[in-house]
Amino acid sequence: MQASPIVLSVLGGIVIILAVVLGFVVFPNVVDNTIEKELRLLKGSDTWNKWADIESPIYLNFYIFNVTNPDDVEAGTASPILQELGPYVYRQRRQKIDPHSESCKETVIYEQKITYFFDQEQSGNLSESDRVNVVNLPFVAVLSAAEALVPPGVPVDPLLGAIGSMLPLERIIRKDVTVGEVTFQGWDVSAYGILISLGFELPPEFDGLRFGIYKGRNGTTDGEFEIYTGATGADRFGRIKNWNGSPSLPFWNSSECNALSGSDGSIFPPFLEKEDSIVIFNTDLCRTLKLSFKEEITVHDLKAYRFAPSRELLQGPAQNPDNMCYCLRENKTECQSGIIDVSVCRNGAPIILSTPYFLDGYEGFSQAMGLVPDREKHETIIDIEHRTGLLLNAHKRIQINVEVKKKPVNQLINVPEEGFLFPIVWVDEAASICEFDVDDFKSRVESPIKTINIVRWVALGVGIALIVVAVLLCVVCRKRKSSSTV
Repeated sequence: MQASPIVLSVLGGIVIILAVVLGFVVFPNVVDNTIEKELRLLKGSDTWNKWADIESPIYLNFYIFNVTNPDDVEAGTASPILQELGPYVYRQRRQKIDPHSESCKETVIYEQKITYFFDQEQSGNLSESDRVNVVNLPFVAVLSAAEALVPPGVPVDPLLGAIGSMLPLERIIRKDVTVGEVTFQGWDVSAYGILISLGFELPPEFDGLRFGIYKGRNGTTDGEFEIYTGATGADRFGRIKNWNGSPSLPFWNSSECNALSGSDGSIFPPFLEKEDSIVIFNTDLCRTLKLSFKEEITVHDLKAYRFAPSRELLQGPAQNPDNMCYCLRENKTECQSGIIDVSVCRNGAPIILSTPYFLDGYEGFSQAMGLVPDREKHETIIDIEHRTGLLLNAHKRIQINVEVKKKPVNQLINVPEEGFLFPIVWVDEAASICEFDVDDFKSRVESPIKTINIVRWVALGVGIALIVVAVLLCVVCRKRKSSSTV
């Protein structure tokens, strides 16, 4: 009888030690090592195949700002009244072009071809043939390009006036264009051919004498990327090393703002913590973006960390001095919160990108256009399974605006002295993991982890139970011994 409690307590202790060592140290390390091994961009691997030809649905949702009072705006008698139309939905197909490894498989070099297809089913009753009135970006862009040609100290007004006279039918608002022309097809700008005949070089966006916001981007790439494969460390998985052969950007005023870091936004390193930030290089914004942890949510029954931009990300230099290097204006007060001037990487076109409806931006912009931002609808979010870095859901949202200033041309003579920051369209690039990949993740990652959790706690419980039984047996034995002595 004396040996049984001792045997049980020793056995229970051994079970507890094994449960702790195996369940809380060895097995989790095995899982982490497996994840780290799987998350490498090695040709022929499952990770490589899913990355090289993305099959999960990705949609580009366009919301057009239709100007309902174009005549009043041109006459200068009223502020623009904007009507949001959309979403006009395009499905994306993303394919890596000639991906090949470099540096003993430490990095992989590729271009990504993106093709867009109008999705009538997702767009509902909306059509690419719908007609809208939008701000006349090509006219404003040509005037800006002409200004850039004039040397400092030389009057620019005669040149701008001459261009306005040669384009008498152009107005501040382009009326009755189709949605397809605004997006990918481009609308007719053959009237600008007279400028070409006089030796004026139009921006590349005018190629074919058609102009559209996304014209020339269907079936093309956004440059050559070189990223780390994760072969030398999971923390480097997907991190950009070079873009177009360079480790830095050529656009901004400091090495910090020109530094390339983060991923291209499609893959992320594993083992993310809530204290971590995710960094993305966005070719539309021509800069990197840092997103911070916002909240823990559930996507397809999977626990996810949601990341979103902080308010400081696009604050003006007056509010956030770290953003001074993104302000290329001589008058720094023009660099307001919530916007970024990308003319430096758009051939000088007066394009200002912002959050949709100027969310978290300078309130004067949204008030001037009668826009009321909605955080749930307009905020960029990325939901990630934190152990593997698997992208579960994303909405990358951006608004395209045109800076319209009063100029000595008949078409812009009625623009207010303070000018307009005129929205054309806002875009929601939406991606979500498909059901097949969810099931695959659950079977390969979620189920083993759940099994380990169950086994280790059961084993721990068994070990504790054995010790409790041993203690009880010891107590019973002592009582019996005491009673027999008496």
